[in-house]
Amino acid sequence: MRLTNYRATKFLPGIYFFTIVLGIVTFFLYQLMGKQFLPSIKYLYALESLVVIALIYTYINGKYFEFDSEGALIGIYTRGVIFSEVINYRDKRFDLKREHIYKYSILNLFFYKRLTLYYKSSTRKQKIKINITLLSPRKTRYLRKSLSKLVRQNSKSL
Repeated sequence: MRLTNYRATKFLPGIYFFTIVLGIVTFFLYQLMGKQFLPSIKYLYALESLVVIALIYTYINGKYFEFDSEGALIGIYTRGVIFSEVINYRDKRFDLKREHIYKYSILNLFFYKRLTLYYKSSTRKQKIKINITLLSPRKTRYLRKSLSKLVRQNSKSL
């Protein structure tokens, strides 16, 4: 099964740019209009804080995710969407043998989703944590179904 979150990630650079412009416009409107725009400087600090939090959230969770479980290897590929052409340090590629995966878990908080894969390497047991926040609920369900089937097959063969 192949899964990707390409549709969700293609809008992220626009959202990131819009958030930056919103922060700059808010700051300059307050400088020009003063108390007519916002009654207190506390509101400006609150608005600018929200803009900064939105920028950080978008940057951290804005990742492209691709999952491929066809064949003998499970392929997982993630990369950052924002600044990925300039700084390419967020690329991660995992190719795991199907037989080595023995457990998985999906942490699903309100604003954050993470997939944790547990697998056996040649020397010890390891785990991989992958951010899947932008994966739709339907695709998350398919991912869970595929991994459950894989873990069930691996537990029968042991």
